[in-house]
Amino acid sequence: MSQRPGFLVEHRISAAGRWPATRSPNTQPDVVNAEIRCHWPYLAPKQAVLEALTQAFLKAVEEVNEKMNPNERTP
Repeated sequence: MSQRPGFLVEHRISAAGRWPATRSPNTQPDVVNAEIRCHWPYLAPKQAVLEALTQAFLKAVEEVNEKMNPNERTP
């Protein structure tokens, strides 16, 4: 599997106004971390990879919206 083409993207942004590290019971950093890991077959066309990433992103946003307060949901 390590020889299959793929990539890892990680992005962190500040989550000001949430749980500061000084107040968290488990001292979590005050950031939101998003990570994408993608592996695909050697002969997969670029469009198929991009479609899979798009579908995964939309599903992740949908799952986050289900767990958030209705006033904070993404349109």
